[in-house]
Amino acid sequence: MTDLPEIIVFKDANFGGDNFRTNLDCSYVGDDWNDSISSLIVVAGTWQLYENSNFNQDGGASSNLLTPGYYPWVEDPAVNMANDSVSSFQVISFEPDGV
Repeated sequence: MTDLPEIIVFKDANFGGDNFRTNLDCSYVGDDWNDSISSLIVVAGTWQLYENSNFNQDGGASSNLLTPGYYPWVEDPAVNMANDSVSSFQVISFEPDGV
């Protein structure tokens, strides 16, 4: 049985500040979270972050595919996003390797 995908996002680097946990796609993180995510933990599944709302339908940067692990800084090459630039994110796969 495959676990539900799950991600925890944090406002500050190194898993600091406010955080929220979800297993759902987020087409817009909301005004309080827009352009303020600095670190994250992927608990399960494969995820991708986007610079713009609606999963970059209007263009914009996107992260690498993120598999389970700890990502203490979104500017690290493993994530490859600018700090405080995330506006949406989505589940790419329920599987941890993106397949």
